[in-house]
Amino acid sequence: MAVSGSHSAMIFLIIVTALLFGYFLGISRVPAHVSDFIVGLEVPRFVILLGILTMYVVAGSFIDMLAFAFLTLPIIFPTILALGYDPLWFSIITVHILNEIGVKKIIAKALSEEHEKILRLVGAHEIVSPEKDVAQKLGNQINAPNLIDYIPLQSGFVIQEIAAPDGFIGKSLAEIALRKKYKVTVLAIKSIIPDVNIINPGGDVLIKESDILFVFGDEKDIETLHRKTKIE
Repeated sequence: MAVSGSHSAMIFLIIVTALLFGYFLGISRVPAHVSDFIVGLEVPRFVILLGILTMYVVAGSFIDMLAFAFLTLPIIFPTILALGYDPLWFSIITVHILNEIGVKKIIAKALSEEHEKILRLVGAHEIVSPEKDVAQKLGNQINAPNLIDYIPLQSGFVIQEIAAPDGFIGKSLAEIALRKKYKVTVLAIKSIIPDVNIINPGGDVLIKESDILFVFGDEKDIETLHRKTKIE
């Protein structure tokens, strides 16, 4: 516990320091000046790229790579763009080098499904796609008006937080028979009036208008549930 807390505090300190450092760089316009200087050098751009990558490889042997990346990328990335390199290509090269020098946890941002596949191939352990996640969540909420939030799990299963559909109100879980009809399980019910949480509710529990249901099942089965309740 103490070791975990120490590591968390260290990472938090690195992030806060990097944010302050980035703010200072933005005010002082250091990245722009460094970028102009490097681009103005009379050497081929691949030599500059090789120098940058070599710097990361060497530094990774002596300095914590997370801290070094946070501190240098605000300067290096504008330089890469000014040299005319595609940021997608640079991200792939960077992930590959981090993987080669033995970084244990590499988290990368993907801008497309193809980009995600390549990042995984070169060694990324986890991929984040904020734009894709937001679009998917918005699409789910449009298709399922009762949907409040959801957590995707492995193998296509999800946990969803949904407002009680009109067709459920006044009925018991046994009458609704979600598991029998849709292969969906109600894990818990949050009742607003009165304010009470029911974990693993029994079949005799009645659904009220203010209730929020936490359901678990295959994503396709839950989509069927939303479609059927919307029709009803």
